[in-house]
Amino acid sequence: MNQPKTSMWRRIYALCAPYWFANDKQAVPLPFIGSVNVPAKWVGRTFLLLLLAGLVSINMLNVKLNFAWGDILNYLQDFAANSATDPAKAEAAKASFFTAIYSIGMVFLYGTFIVVAYRWVRAKLAISWRTWMTDHFVGRYLNKDGAHYRIGNLKHIDNPDERIHQDIDAVVNQTLSLALTFIDSIVTLISFGAVLWAISQNLTYIVIGYSLIGSVIILLFGRRLVALNFMQLKLEADFRYGLIHVRNHTEAIRFYRGEEHEQRAVKGRFGQVVTNYHKLINWTANVGFFQTAFDYFVTIIPYLIIAPLFFAGEAKLGTFQQASMAFGQILGALAVVVSSFQSLAQYAANIDRLGGFDEALKEKPNTQGKPTIKTVVEPRIAMQDLTLQTPDYARTLIERLNLEIKEGTGVIVMGRSGVGKSSLLRGLAGLWDSGNGTIVHPELGEMMFLPQTPYMLLGTLREQFTYPNAKATDEEIHQMAVLVGLPEDFISLRGGLDAEAKGLSLGEQQRVAFARLLLARPRYAILDEATSALDIPLEQRLYSLLRNSGVTFISVGHRPSVIKFHDAVLELTGEGGWRIVPTADFIVEAKAARDRDEQEPR
Repeated sequence: MNQPKTSMWRRIYALCAPYWFANDKQAVPLPFIGSVNVPAKWVGRTFLLLLLAGLVSINMLNVKLNFAWGDILNYLQDFAANSATDPAKAEAAKASFFTAIYSIGMVFLYGTFIVVAYRWVRAKLAISWRTWMTDHFVGRYLNKDGAHYRIGNLKHIDNPDERIHQDIDAVVNQTLSLALTFIDSIVTLISFGAVLWAISQNLTYIVIGYSLIGSVIILLFGRRLVALNFMQLKLEADFRYGLIHVRNHTEAIRFYRGEEHEQRAVKGRFGQVVTNYHKLINWTANVGFFQTAFDYFVTIIPYLIIAPLFFAGEAKLGTFQQASMAFGQILGALAVVVSSFQSLAQYAANIDRLGGFDEALKEKPNTQGKPTIKTVVEPRIAMQDLTLQTPDYARTLIERLNLEIKEGTGVIVMGRSGVGKSSLLRGLAGLWDSGNGTIVHPELGEMMFLPQTPYMLLGTLREQFTYPNAKATDEEIHQMAVLVGLPEDFISLRGGLDAEAKGLSLGEQQRVAFARLLLARPRYAILDEATSALDIPLEQRLYSLLRNSGVTFISVGHRPSVIKFHDAVLELTGEGGWRIVPTADFIVEAKAARDRDEQEPR
């Protein structure tokens, strides 16, 4: 269902406001004291106040410079006018000139310290804000409700990794940059407005009109840039994702000799990047043409207005300098939209991407008017009148299933491909809830899932064996590795338990995952063809270990060799049908069916 698009201002507020009211503690390093934990909102507010004080200080120094530069030219004019007729006045003008130069030097000295401190505080605020925002998004994305799984199935949310890594950084820095630019514009407008008004009211009116006209034109000119910047971010992310996909599947690509196909795909994605970038260059050039002309033409306006006053003897030479500088400062303040438009266009694109991701994290699946499976958390596994459908409700996979798995027993789910075996496990895990009936399961922390392709995290070999939270000594890990069929030198050949785990085959991954299960000792286990890459003797060995561990488990499998390690078979027959057969009876039925097949003439 298409949601109405949220306005840009609402997205900016939704993304930026939470940090300034956050009570989460942040570590702040202080001189002579060390690290102190302070609520994030006070870290941000303190840094922001320092930045505002810095902006005001810099503007006051600029006003002082404005008067000082004007005085310098006036003193030079007085010296030239009196050097031949009044030596005393000429010497006084000369002394005043050097005093003004000293004053400017002191302004530059103070300004250097203020500007450096300002940049330091801004960088500190940016990293504090980015740290909080990244923690906030990662916590919501990888929450216990499985938001990452739901968002992974949303077509309109591409590359969430890039949105967390790149877009958060961009939004934080761009928000700071643009917000401080606009605040600085207001301070500049106030401080230099009085200066320019005192010099020429006409010049004040002209700068206001000139900047307003320029802002309107640039907005009309540059609207297309927002869409192009958004598309550029998306295409760049898709291109990077394609390269990462190749890196993660190099062996499979090599087996298939698929380099040519992958090369075409990667080049195709990059071609889209380049095509859009050419459009971006052209529209940027259009905007840049107007901006450059706007900036060039403005330099002559103060002189055209002040010159008649100077020629009439109503203004001195320094007035040109003061008027030009004040005019430029006010124009920059009023025409901030013109000067910052390209930054605003890119900012809008980043806000759009990160805002869409933020809204997807808040969004709950829309099941209004559609049946959903009820979940009951109890220390057992059972299905009561369970009807399981695909998430789009297009197919019914299982209809009115009733099954309870007694503690310490095992059930194997069998059936031809596509009848819903793995889907049943997804329902049991709470990943799918489309359908009717009730699923009873224990706390998810008491269950462990072993998929056909085990999850191998980015970490050490020790972490692979103990993921997510098993406690085991080095000796226990070594013993378990051998017990699940890994060679005795498996760990040492890979540099020990603290070496990074790389290059494990699928068979090795499945054995590590099985060791992980046995080390964790969960009360319940769900296995989805978790031994498919192993030979039959080793597979039977692992199921024997699982059976003797006392774990209650459900398996999905095809091989008849593992049936005997289960107490019952849940056979899915298709079209929602099913039957539950005791293991012994199922084995007899299977043998009888094989005998009939062998006796039939070929």
